[in-house]
Amino acid sequence: MKIRETFVSFQGEINVGRLAFFIRTSTCNLHCSFCDSKYAWQDYVNISVDKLVEQAIHFPRVVITGGEPFLQREEVAQLVTKLKKQQPEIDIEIETNGTIRPLIIGKYDIQYNVSPKLKNSINKYEERIKPKILNWFNGMNSYFKFVVENEDDVDEVNMLVNDIGIKKRQVFLMPLGAEPEEQLARMDKVLSMAKMNGYNFTPRFHTLVYGNKQGV
Repeated sequence: MKIRETFVSFQGEINVGRLAFFIRTSTCNLHCSFCDSKYAWQDYVNISVDKLVEQAIHFPRVVITGGEPFLQREEVAQLVTKLKKQQPEIDIEIETNGTIRPLIIGKYDIQYNVSPKLKNSINKYEERIKPKILNWFNGMNSYFKFVVENEDDVDEVNMLVNDIGIKKRQVFLMPLGAEPEEQLARMDKVLSMAKMNGYNFTPRFHTLVYGNKQGV
């Protein structure tokens, strides 16, 4: 697999504070203006699925992130299958922008953290929003995470939530900003908008604690 990095840290979004082994895949089909992992867009090393399983199997939780993991969906399916066969109790989260449908991975209970991109990402609508694929994720064990700054962003979230039929309890708002100072400056406003619209809130805990750097 094309891998940018692996590391042990605490989940910083949605399941905040949970210890996990992170596998960051390389390359992405979108290029968001606020991305905090632009370093994963190109550079990578090749690591076999078996080697990744050997590293990850000792941890209670594995987070597969990117980049966009499902650009390597065949390899991701192999990785999940092998992890679950060797350690059925392991928790697996896969972070995705929701534009590529994964291969069906058995009947394993995988948590998908889907982050559809809004217009503030500066990606074209037809590239960032794939209604049929978002509908598929909505039928799975998925949470939907939106990077927001202002009321216009939340209006777009409301439109997508209504169009796709996403339950509000599945939705998390997260402040826009790759740097801790940016997030903190917007946090009160995003908290207020989340409460007003009946959504959950998540920080980027890892960047608030460690700053915007690799391996955290």
